[in-house]
Amino acid sequence: MFLSTIPRCLASPPLGWVNEIMNTNVFILVEGYVKDGGETVQSTVTLIQDGETNLIVDPGMTKDPFAIVNALTEHKLTPDDISFVIITHHHPDHTRHMGLFPKATLIDYSAKYEQDKWYDLPTGDYQITPHVKTMRTPGHTKEDITVLVSEVHTIEPNKLVTVGICHLWWYEGKEDDPTAQDMIALRESRKKVLGLIDYLIPGHGNFFKVA
Repeated sequence: MFLSTIPRCLASPPLGWVNEIMNTNVFILVEGYVKDGGETVQSTVTLIQDGETNLIVDPGMTKDPFAIVNALTEHKLTPDDISFVIITHHHPDHTRHMGLFPKATLIDYSAKYEQDKWYDLPTGDYQITPHVKTMRTPGHTKEDITVLVSEVHTIEPNKLVTVGICHLWWYEGKEDDPTAQDMIALRESRKKVLGLIDYLIPGHGNFFKVA
C-alpha cells in the first residue's frame, strides 16, 4: 500500500524549481515517534504555509520543550506569525503546546476558538484557506479529523500533490491501532483519505507516499 518514505530534506523546495504562483508548502517541524510501548511519545508537528497564512498542526508533546519554537525560527517565523492551530484529536500528546501561539485561531473537529469566542462549525468539510481544509475521519477517536493540503509544490519537483495529516496511522507500516475507539470506523476513514491524497503525515512519524 505504501511506497518509500520521503526524506526530511525533501520537505524544502527542490533546487532549480521556483514558481512564484505556486506557494503552498508543507514542512515537518518536529518528527514524532512512539517508544517504550507507548510510554515515550512525541507528536509530529507540521507547518503549513498557504500563501501568507501560516498554520500549525498538532503542536503536541516534544522531548525538547523549545523544539517547536526553534524549528519555526529556521523558517524565519515566531509563534506570533501563526494564524491557525489545528488539532487532529484531543489527546494531550497532540495538544500539549497549542497555547504557544497567542494570535492563532484554534480549530478542532467541531469548532473554532478565537480569544474568548467559541464558534461551532458545520458538520462536514471545513475550508480554512484556499488550499487547506479539514475532514472528519473518526476511528482513533470519534472526534478525529484529517487536514488536507492541496497543490503542495515542495515535495515533488514540477508536480503538485495533496498531503493528508492525521492520526489514522501512527507511522508508516503500522496498520494496527491498539488505542483506537472504533477500528471499523478507522478503516473506513483510511479508505476515504487514501482516495484523496498523494502523501501522508501520520501522528508519530515522517512523510510517506501512498500508492
